[in-house]
Amino acid sequence: MSRFSLVLLATLVALACQNDKPITAPPPPPPVRTTHNRPPHAVIGGPYTGVEESMIRISSAGTTDPDGDTLSYRWVADDTVRVKTGPDDVEVGYGYRDVMFLDDGAYLVSVIVTDPSGAADTATTTVAISNVPPEIHNLELATSQVVATPVDLIVRYSDAYLDTHRVITRWGDGTTDSMPSPITWGDTVRHTYALPGRYAVTTTVVDDDGGRDSMQTPNPIVIFDPTAHASVAGYETLDLGTFGGVSAAPADINDRGQVVGVARAIGAQVGDDYGRHGFDHAFLWDNGVLRDLGTLSGDRGSEARKINNDGIIAGSSWWADYATSAGTVWTNGDAVRLQPAPPGDEREKAAAVAINSAGDILWVRSGENRSMSDLQRHGEASAREIVQAHSVVASGMNDRSQIVGDFSYHCDGVAGDVLIYRGFLWDNGVTRELSPLGYAPFGDRCPSVHVDDIDQSGQSVGFSFGSDGADHFVSWNGNGAVTDLGVAALDTVAGNVISNPKNRRMAINDRGQIAGSAGGQAFFWTGGVARSIGSLGAGHTVVVDLNEDGTVVGMSSTANGEQHVFVWSEARGMIDLGTGPQGLSGAWATGINSRGDVIGISAECVRYPSQADECRTPDQTRATLWRKP
Repeated sequence: MSRFSLVLLATLVALACQNDKPITAPPPPPPVRTTHNRPPHAVIGGPYTGVEESMIRISSAGTTDPDGDTLSYRWVADDTVRVKTGPDDVEVGYGYRDVMFLDDGAYLVSVIVTDPSGAADTATTTVAISNVPPEIHNLELATSQVVATPVDLIVRYSDAYLDTHRVITRWGDGTTDSMPSPITWGDTVRHTYALPGRYAVTTTVVDDDGGRDSMQTPNPIVIFDPTAHASVAGYETLDLGTFGGVSAAPADINDRGQVVGVARAIGAQVGDDYGRHGFDHAFLWDNGVLRDLGTLSGDRGSEARKINNDGIIAGSSWWADYATSAGTVWTNGDAVRLQPAPPGDEREKAAAVAINSAGDILWVRSGENRSMSDLQRHGEASAREIVQAHSVVASGMNDRSQIVGDFSYHCDGVAGDVLIYRGFLWDNGVTRELSPLGYAPFGDRCPSVHVDDIDQSGQSVGFSFGSDGADHFVSWNGNGAVTDLGVAALDTVAGNVISNPKNRRMAINDRGQIAGSAGGQAFFWTGGVARSIGSLGAGHTVVVDLNEDGTVVGMSSTANGEQHVFVWSEARGMIDLGTGPQGLSGAWATGINSRGDVIGISAECVRYPSQADECRTPDQTRATLWRKP
């Protein structure tokens, strides 16, 4: 060994002795692996079945990936028009999709499953979709129409969006119409009847796959000749006509036989009211001539409510929305707007309640929160509020301008915002409260009072709770003293007590004779003695008015389910005046004059199942006059 080698060996031994860590060789390099990605395996459920426009959940449960990769799903259908698969986004981790099918047929739905490396697999299933027939929801048809005048039938139905339809209508007169129908929410079919009669109408909607639904109108349509007159019990009956619309209603008749009311007007100068087919206009009927009283400047609708023997007419006029109206007076054909009193609410409706022989007019202004009553003296352009209270509703006035009605107040001791109505008599600026009949023995100091009418002597009539807790027919003399006329039965429908003010009515004439009704029962009082008026066979008798001869007018149900107008007197008893010349099944009286002429409305009597004992208030009416010979 050379000297250099010995020195190197000694140096290495010395270095090793100075370090505690042993010397190790470096690790070998990792082995090189070569892997191959394996594609996923797509699985889809099915086959599926359903109906058109239904949502079906297509499942891809069971889809796997041999490498355990996170998968993305994309769903496609063979028909992108009739099949809605939702957003066309790639979804990660979703194993199902809700798919909507808009039409019947056989469809293919596929799921494309892709792993992060782009490897993909596709699975396809079949979906069989059945047709759903159309469904008719309702048919809208006028209850009556003048002969040789077009009738519109509105058919409202629903079906799948992509179906096409045909509407087949059998009009009941031997004719059938068939028309294509691309709209499902309100197609209109028109027909004209050549002969008067009563016709049942049936409509069938058929889709392009043969599915169908049929419906008959709830009531037949009555086609009548408006010029035809009829005679019943010695009274001539006639239709007062319209201004081209389908509805008219008389409100008052004076002793000269002049009638005022409201009728639907249609024409280029009137326009259409969002499907109401015209606007209501006040009318005056005089000796066979129906005159349109028009509206005030800038207004679209009007109505006439009261007329005295001098031909002064009181009513109201309004803009198209019917939310606000102003009192209007027609004198010699000219209309004048009542100067408005201070408003009680932003939106008010003014209604004429009474007009006396002097031309004084009693108004009620009804707002959103309260009602006010005003008196307008003849010839004055404005009116003044008669009673200051939360809500005042006047109901009658005599020729001395004495006024009766109700006012509301908060009764002491009653918790909450409860308003009680009490009666009042207003006489030349002085208000007297009309006393209740009594107070309940259990401590109720807030009996309710309602006043309906007043005669020339200041005697008034109405209703009041008594000490027995029941409602009573009552009268008050000019000093406000109350007289009990007997218990007023509760109004009931199908055995359930209801509150129906229009069925509870009292009227008095200047001879002190009184007529009234409540609970379907009607009575006549002379000298404080009551006698039953009776009915036309099925009860439910309602009093409307009483003239100076003691003739009572009202409505009563008949044994065959119709509602007729009647007149009653002590001498002749109850006389059935029928429903008017139109051949309709219902009639409602609205007034009687001193000679016994009667006005009212004629319409089909439609009864709800829950209101079997009275006819529903009609939407479409005809103005009818029963003229006494």
